Amino acid sequence: MAIPGATGNERLDTMHNVLQTGRVGLLLLVPGRPTTLRVDGRACVSARPVLLAQLTPVGTPPVTARQRLAAGAVDAC
Repeated sequence: MAIPGATGNERLDTMHNVLQTGRVGLLLLVPGRPTTLRVDGRACVSARPVLLAQLTPVGTPPVTARQRLAAGAVDAC
């Protein structure tokens, strides 16, 4: 899972937390449902061009992305 750095979600405290701990916790709201989805685990801040290009639906690629790493994954940052 990768979340692009875009206007409105470039919170420095979040990036600092990921850089310091190597972990992330996300609480995702599901529109129209009374439930939420929690995602947590190892994470990193990545500036790899290949990853950032995949996160560009329109316009220019983001400068960074927070990436949640799968359990047992080789460090992809």
